[in-house]
Amino acid sequence: MSFNCIVAEDEELGRKRVLKLLENHRRDFEVVKVFENGKGLVDFVKENTIHLAFLDIEMPYAKGTEIIQQLPRSTHVIFTTAYSNFAVEAFDHEAIDYLLKPISQERFDKAVYRVFSKLTVAKLPSPGSGKITVKLGNKHKLIDTSEVVFINSSHKYSEIHDKHGNRFVHSDSLSTFEQRLRTFVQIHRGILINPDYIVEISSSFNSKYKVKMSDKSNTVLTSGRTYIQNIKDLLT
Repeated sequence: MSFNCIVAEDEELGRKRVLKLLENHRRDFEVVKVFENGKGLVDFVKENTIHLAFLDIEMPYAKGTEIIQQLPRSTHVIFTTAYSNFAVEAFDHEAIDYLLKPISQERFDKAVYRVFSKLTVAKLPSPGSGKITVKLGNKHKLIDTSEVVFINSSHKYSEIHDKHGNRFVHSDSLSTFEQRLRTFVQIHRGILINPDYIVEISSSFNSKYKVKMSDKSNTVLTSGRTYIQNIKDLLT
């Protein structure tokens, strides 16, 4: 599932830069509209479901700090600007982040990931439960743990990947999932898999293995050397 995103930037180079940086996140965010200024932006957001807005501070017709006050609370805002003196005002209006130009890919990714985690926060099941509550934008749904293919650690979060190709973020550690999801197997310091979705296991190098999963992308995961016994147990 991807979330809707808009970009508002009055300089062409600035627009191109944000769109280029967003290519790393095209699986999760779809750019549905690009604005060269603030004209018509608020009306567009109110008429459409927009999960993330990149707003320049200084734009014709309306400043980004004026626009954010008129947007629904469900629209997360990341400011992109060459001016540092608006930062306090931006965070007073509950902006997710404030990116100073020139924007690096690493800094950009960190900001976008923060939004993604807010949109897809999952809750761990209680012991014995077969469900996980996940957040999709403004909605919540229950997914069966039996549909979870693998879980990996990412930054300070964990990412849940299901058989349909969906990805959900959780703030808890991978070890917490391991304690709750007893049938799952850890094959790497940062990877926990559901054995029911294993298609193929092949030896790689340096006592590592390649584990192919039967999710939508046929993901291939590489094991860690310290987890070789877990792999051997799967082969017996």
